[in-house]
Amino acid sequence: MSSVVIVGGGFAGLWAAAHLPRDIDVTLVDPRAQQHFLPLLPDLVGRKLPADALLLPLGGACERAGVSLVPEACTGFDLGRRAVVTGSGEIGYDVLLIAGGSVSNFYGNDELAASALTLDSVDDALRLRDAVSGGEYRAYVVSGGGYTGVEAATNIRRLLVRRGRTGRIVIVDPADALCVSIPDPYQAYIERNVRSMGVEVRLGVTVERAGEDGVRLSNGETVADALLVWTAGVRTPDFVGGLDLPKTKQGRLLVDEHLRIREGVFAAGDCAAVAQAGGHLRMGVQFAIAEGICAAENIARTVAGRPLRPFRPRDLGYVVPMANLRGCGRALGVPMRGVPPVLLHYLMCIYRTPGARRRVRLWAGLLRRG
Repeated sequence: MSSVVIVGGGFAGLWAAAHLPRDIDVTLVDPRAQQHFLPLLPDLVGRKLPADALLLPLGGACERAGVSLVPEACTGFDLGRRAVVTGSGEIGYDVLLIAGGSVSNFYGNDELAASALTLDSVDDALRLRDAVSGGEYRAYVVSGGGYTGVEAATNIRRLLVRRGRTGRIVIVDPADALCVSIPDPYQAYIERNVRSMGVEVRLGVTVERAGEDGVRLSNGETVADALLVWTAGVRTPDFVGGLDLPKTKQGRLLVDEHLRIREGVFAAGDCAAVAQAGGHLRMGVQFAIAEGICAAENIARTVAGRPLRPFRPRDLGYVVPMANLRGCGRALGVPMRGVPPVLLHYLMCIYRTPGARRRVRLWAGLLRRG
């Protein structure tokens, strides 16, 4: 029986595992006990969501898919010997799928990494919620004005309002607009809405340091008594970075049209760089799921000695949701603003959440007032 090892139990890894034939011996390697539902992490800060509803036990998911789970961290690969290296040894494979996702990128600044809170997991979101609820800080600096930064800042404001408290919230970004990757009209809409919620915006500015005196910015300003929240970019995990293979600046592995890196090795999700229109396909849940399914099919075809199927991504659109139920984006080519795109975002999150009871609990939490 052919053996397949999947490294990473996120959207790409789990969907690949669920779509591989049962006559293939599949092993999933991930040190976490649960998959964390990342799209709703900012809402866990600002809304009364049940945290456990954002956690999918990997053991149960693997059992349902007929997959063996190895609850250990991957520390590297020996591609020549076809082995995944973990802390306790090696796991051999015939075909490998790397689906390690992404982590916060501090660009080598260990001082900022030690001072900041991130939004990489449910635990991170709960730490941020507790820090804001505890009232230890008078200000909050969100470094990074992309989707996650905007969502984080507006949800911090929502939580402060819920607690009957005030506080400065400052978004800092080196670009000349918020959410610079989307068209200008949406950028302006987002900035107007963010400012209407009392969130300050500093563009063309970066965070230089964070300490007891506050958060110092590159424009010379120091935000006193401030908590630093880091959403200023992501990179691939260290075990991906250690591979001597072609990568992007973010460390994403360059794949061919079949999501293949080399013979018998595939990548999917955030750690895979799929060529598109002179660049690379953006990271996102919809693409991670689609890549996981296509990778599973091509792994099965590899095992069977059949021609591989090219990956043809379908972009359903994007939404930037903000905590006052205002958002913007495009869905199937249709521009959207206001409440509808936020509700669409929530509907898609519920749709992608397994389990009827978990869905009901999340929907109730998202729509709950206060």
